[in-house]
Amino acid sequence: MSELDGQLAILTQAGSHLARPLAEALAGSGARLALVDGEPGLAEALAATMRALGWGAVGYACGVSAIQVTAVLEAIVAAQGRPTILVNCPGPLAVSPSAETSEAEFRAALDRCLVHAFLWCQAAGRLMQDAGSGVIVNVSGLPGMGGWPGWIAASAALGGLHNLTHTLATEWSRYGVRINCLVPGVTEPMVDLLLQTPEAPDRATVLERIPLGRLATGQDLGKALIYLVRPTASYISGEILRVDGAWDVWGRYYAVDPHAGKRSPAGSAGR
Repeated sequence: MSELDGQLAILTQAGSHLARPLAEALAGSGARLALVDGEPGLAEALAATMRALGWGAVGYACGVSAIQVTAVLEAIVAAQGRPTILVNCPGPLAVSPSAETSEAEFRAALDRCLVHAFLWCQAAGRLMQDAGSGVIVNVSGLPGMGGWPGWIAASAALGGLHNLTHTLATEWSRYGVRINCLVPGVTEPMVDLLLQTPEAPDRATVLERIPLGRLATGQDLGKALIYLVRPTASYISGEILRVDGAWDVWGRYYAVDPHAGKRSPAGSAGR
């Protein structure tokens, strides 16, 4: 018998490149899946892939508003039952110099990553509180751990997601609802974004920057997710779990900044 047999897991932003390995990890541990995305067809496409692998999954389309989230959650409960697990994936991230980032781009990042997670946490969290149990995992990203040049919108949105997770954990743990955050390391799709910044001029530099010497895989992230949602982690709430090969603890973004030696020492500007 698998650890999550009989449980229903909602996974949002099913069009994210992170969604499939996380969905496979949940389904492989016995959970049934309700997959949600704002783009019509993306959630059902992943659901069809899961069903082809022999796992139970249904896709739902949902925008970023309290009314839509509530309506879709009600449809999920009516068709599949009460969710015991909620996993919120982040929306697409983008690189843009801060002075050139438009208001629309900044607001879009907040909606896709932070507002989206807030609405689903709030709606599903009410059901979990009423039942006296439940697990929420907000999937974040390394830009939320500190200031990354060119990542102003993503850094603000993902950093807010960490504080959202902390606040909900302090409020809801007493009701039997655990809330944690999973921070993926640099994955293959993220390398292309990193290469848009001068701090990561080539792929070799990105790999050099990772103390464990390799990119994060879907299997790495899936195993970490199952660790957070399984019953044996019943005393873990409010955790920001980095699965990054020690990237963040090694000087954060600038550990291999090729321009570091060209900068003037502090206080020497103009000399």
